[in-house]
Amino acid sequence: MKPPDQKVSIWKVIKDAVGKDLSKFCVPVYFNEPISMVQKVSEMMEYENLLVRAVSPEMIQHPIKRLLYVSAFGIAQYKCSDKRLNKPFNPILGETFEFLSPKFKYFSE
Repeated sequence: MKPPDQKVSIWKVIKDAVGKDLSKFCVPVYFNEPISMVQKVSEMMEYENLLVRAVSPEMIQHPIKRLLYVSAFGIAQYKCSDKRLNKPFNPILGETFEFLSPKFKYFSE
């Protein structure tokens, strides 16, 4: 296992991969985020209050504000990936993630 403070040399990994069959090339595990893709997709439900506000009865009269709330929900998911530059792990068959909120329970598989 690589220490977290050690710099990663992408050129070294590419140099080692030259001439190898790409179907048998293993990407080092430290290129991935320490979370699963299932968890990353579930994190955007943290901002569900924007969608709830967009469908509230007072927003029926203001379609532009509704569109702004829905757009803000779509953009808010990028707040979670501010310092995340790596790809998350692919989910394993049958892997689940549960996100609990005071208002709802989000279960992803």
